[in-house]
Amino acid sequence: MIFINVPFWYYALNALLSPFLTQRTKSKFVVARPAKVTETLLKYIPAEEIPVQYGGFKRENDFDFYGDDSAVSELFVKAGTSETIEIPAPEADATLVWDLTVLGWEVNYKEEFVPNDEGSYTIIVQKAKKMGSNQGPLRNTFRSNEPGKVVLTIENTSSKKKKVLYRHKTKKQCPSF
Repeated sequence: MIFINVPFWYYALNALLSPFLTQRTKSKFVVARPAKVTETLLKYIPAEEIPVQYGGFKRENDFDFYGDDSAVSELFVKAGTSETIEIPAPEADATLVWDLTVLGWEVNYKEEFVPNDEGSYTIIVQKAKKMGSNQGPLRNTFRSNEPGKVVLTIENTSSKKKKVLYRHKTKKQCPSF
């Protein structure tokens, strides 16, 4: 049993009853502290099955990601460094969809489209902003008019390593007749 969002008095009651319970009984209950709900749930449940309000990627009636498309990748961003995630757009008129969440404290985050043609301009999809674990997963889309890639840049300015969970998908436009 995993308990989340329990009231404060539960911790006091648990401290009183804990000495009378066997270790086997205690191991059957997990209490997630408010700041660690997502990290605790990820130990037992895959991110694609955790609802959005608890830091996962599961949404009601989500037709963008389902089945094999819902696989989640993880990236570790060391303290004081930045990492990039590249989402390829091999064809024009493709729609890119991605989900991203950060475990831990805030990071700086930005999105840009970099076309393959050197004569084209880079397009800023999302200006640099702070992204924290308390805001939950971010979903964004971009429709490319030419081949290229979307580059997600995550900059960790803190002194601790951060874990980033993400998934992406390229949807091709159906030809119109």
